[in-house]
Amino acid sequence: MLSSVLRSSTAIAVNIEIMRAFVELRRIASSYAALQERLEGLECEMTARLDQHDGRLEQIFQGAASADGATEEAKEESRLQDP
Repeated sequence: MLSSVLRSSTAIAVNIEIMRAFVELRRIASSYAALQERLEGLECEMTARLDQHDGRLEQIFQGAASADGATEEAKEESRLQDP
């Protein structure tokens, strides 16, 4: 690259520093890729948990609504029976 054209010790030193910079960039990029992969895994896990919680909450709300409806029916029935 630069050192092959200029053939000086400064060009060689600059070329070495450029290579070190690219090696460091590759290392950083791979760590970001690993981090992104881990975050995607956590996102999938949390989405699954939230879906599970949503289903449970729906069951609770349905149970509460049916219990409330049963209570209202019992009140109406007792009103009809009591003169």
